[in-house]
Amino acid sequence: MYGLQEEILLNSVLQTYNSKHNSNSKYIKNILINKDVLKNILHVNKNEILQSTEHFYKLIEYRKKYKPELITRSDIKDALDDKAWYYGGITKQKYPIIICKACNIDINKYTNSEDTIRLVAYIMEKVYKYKKVLVIFDFEKCDYILGPGLIKVVLKLIKVITTQYPNFLNKSYCINCSKLFNISYKLISNILDRDTVTKIKILEKKKNKLENKLFIWNQLKIEIDTIMIEEKYGGCHKPYKFI
Repeated sequence: MYGLQEEILLNSVLQTYNSKHNSNSKYIKNILINKDVLKNILHVNKNEILQSTEHFYKLIEYRKKYKPELITRSDIKDALDDKAWYYGGITKQKYPIIICKACNIDINKYTNSEDTIRLVAYIMEKVYKYKKVLVIFDFEKCDYILGPGLIKVVLKLIKVITTQYPNFLNKSYCINCSKLFNISYKLISNILDRDTVTKIKILEKKKNKLENKLFIWNQLKIEIDTIMIEEKYGGCHKPYKFI
């Protein structure tokens, strides 16, 4: 089931943390629902067993504290009421797609790190059994409200995903971005690790609507079949429902 390095990491985790506290076993089991998690942890820690073991422990502590698999919609209802998040089909590689309509985000609801983590956990746990996830942030209609505050929220969300779900992010598209976004992003993207930054693709909005739609479609169709892409992005699919 596992390669040699993954077996070594698993044995290290079991010997280090399972023996310390019996309750750890159920959290370890929850983490291992994703069959690639050991490989992903090794990847982000450059195959260092000690660092990977410590990283795994952080995931145990995360699951102990937040119990992400038990979070319900009512627990984060306030954030979901913004109607900013929805699942948008699957990629060509059968990875689920999560879409965020950034202009609907109320950044005041994301100042509390605990609430932000619970929101991400609720969304991610629904797709955690898959190998990867693709996330799209749509900045349409954000031209006049977009500032460093909103971009910081988006980067914080990405950071939570990449920290608590290591190497689970396949790619992230930021679409309909203004020039201001590009400037602000370059200034504050250093809060993300280099590996994550390489997975983020910024698509600056074109002035002509049709040209912009074709531009987005041409980029998204590399990863997503046209039948899965929403009509507003040049595809064939009707609008998906918000979470």
